[in-house]
Amino acid sequence: MPSSRIAEIASLLRFPADGRWLPLPTSARFFIHLGSALARVPLKEGPLLVSVVAPAAEYAAALCALGAVTSGGATPLSNGSEDHFEHLAACPAGTTVVYRPNPATQVRGVLAGVTELQGRRFLVIQVQSRKVDGLSYNAVVKVSSGEAHKIDVAAKALDRVPARVASRQFRARAPLLEKILESESRYRFLTTSELRCVIMGRASALKPQILEIPFGIDESGITTGFLQEILRVRSYLERDGGGFLSDVVPYSSLEGIDIRDQCPMVAVFDGSDAFLKTNSLWPRSHRVAILGRTDPRLDEAAAELNRICVETVRHKIPEFGQVPNSVEVLVV
Repeated sequence: MPSSRIAEIASLLRFPADGRWLPLPTSARFFIHLGSALARVPLKEGPLLVSVVAPAAEYAAALCALGAVTSGGATPLSNGSEDHFEHLAACPAGTTVVYRPNPATQVRGVLAGVTELQGRRFLVIQVQSRKVDGLSYNAVVKVSSGEAHKIDVAAKALDRVPARVASRQFRARAPLLEKILESESRYRFLTTSELRCVIMGRASALKPQILEIPFGIDESGITTGFLQEILRVRSYLERDGGGFLSDVVPYSSLEGIDIRDQCPMVAVFDGSDAFLKTNSLWPRSHRVAILGRTDPRLDEAAAELNRICVETVRHKIPEFGQVPNSVEVLVV
């Protein structure tokens, strides 16, 4: 999406306050432009680290991610399919997974191991198990390493393998996107799977911001929806069936979360804790540390940023619009 269109979207977005729909503050629009600008800088030019200190950082991470995912450009997950294949192969038999054979369909099943055919290895997913006249019938699909990025470990485990194939067609309701993209572009946006952005933060704060708090687009009247329609957070899509463009990773508990095959264009750290605990996880991505002035660990985060700044050759700074007076920015 062109930067001019993203600027237009930022100006059209509204948030609810005191029974009215108000334009986003200048600082909020700045975070959208920042995410967009970073997503347009090729990673081969060297990843950037940007720290932003703002008086209030609520919604900043989600809006920065919005700018990143709408700007396009990413490291397709297929680039890391081999590593992802090995991760899935190491999962215990019976692990519940979601398999997307095509952008419009998802199938739930359980991992049943790895098989080899004509010198090639395949993951085996059992998608059906039933008995007829005392005989067992098990339906499986085999997925090669090159297609492993189409499989994700499910957030919720199946109680048992379904008697019928649990396939779900993609039916997304996305009123905000209907105001932003034409029909063909909207379908492509909703069914694309590539990790453009990750947000490290507290899920208890980020989830309601993305899934529950309404936003509006003021274009010939207010059209309301939720940021998830645009962010397409992978861990919140289990009932959707479409593609994903971002993810939320709780920094407080990384156990069971595999990031080895992930290289998003932009990694956003929502607060000092998230930055201090997980900054080193994304060395190949552009990184944004969003720090509130009242953050208890702001001084520690600043010290870490100063250390990185001393050890790093400064890159060319991208143009991400006018910095609001209330915001401090450091680019490394």
